[in-house]
Amino acid sequence: MLRRILIPLDEYHYSKTAIEYGTNLVQDEDCHLDSLYIIDIPSIEKSIGPIPAGGTFYAKKELNVRIDKEKEIAGDMIREFSDLCRARNIKYQTKILEGEPQEIIFDESKFYDLVIVACKTSFRYGEKFDKGIQHELISHDSRPVLMIPQEFREIRKIALCFDGRNQSTKAIQQFVKMEIWRDRKIYLIHINNNNEAGETLSEKIGSYLNAWDIPFERVLLPGNPEEQISNFIKTNAIDLAVMGAHGKKKLVSFIVGSTTDRFIKKAEIPLFIFH
Repeated sequence: MLRRILIPLDEYHYSKTAIEYGTNLVQDEDCHLDSLYIIDIPSIEKSIGPIPAGGTFYAKKELNVRIDKEKEIAGDMIREFSDLCRARNIKYQTKILEGEPQEIIFDESKFYDLVIVACKTSFRYGEKFDKGIQHELISHDSRPVLMIPQEFREIRKIALCFDGRNQSTKAIQQFVKMEIWRDRKIYLIHINNNNEAGETLSEKIGSYLNAWDIPFERVLLPGNPEEQISNFIKTNAIDLAVMGAHGKKKLVSFIVGSTTDRFIKKAEIPLFIFH
């Protein structure tokens, strides 16, 4: 069950969508929804560039201007987050921290049940969008990550993507134990060109779902996993996909390497990912 949710924020529209997903996930008064905005001091300092002789005073002045601008943006995002939480009677906490974004996000996320992050973010100063932090969160963090698209959508249909290996099994188990979206339409999707083996594997994870009294529809499909999953999501208007992740920059065992980038980049629905 969810008790603490963390949303790292930046200045772009995706963060507002993340806030909307976060506030919709809070189901009881015991759940805390916290936001984090990072002032990327190291990158701001680098952005000043080489300082010519006698230019220290002006360089420091420009540095302070850029930092103050970032703090102003952070304040605006935090206020928007706080206003929405208060309007919905949600317990919340806000943080504005200074330092290296990736290190801070990793350190803070250790103490949360779920991290909500956009498929496109800009935690680093001077970079429009940076997927590096998402990949690192997916590959190394011990917390589930809810990666969200640009626009919010109600979660009505969920696809549990199962490949029979440990990581997809753990992702489904983690999703089930959080007890969120229990009353939605759930599909258990298994892509396997061996029908007999596919039946056996999907029955095993199906028995786990049954133990948690979760109704689901089992779908066993042959063919290319990425294509079949993508087609199923589109054809059945799926609103959320649950996937396991393992290895550096690998997203589920059947989506690896550059495909990970393509899947995240084109993400039109939220992805619940667990390493």
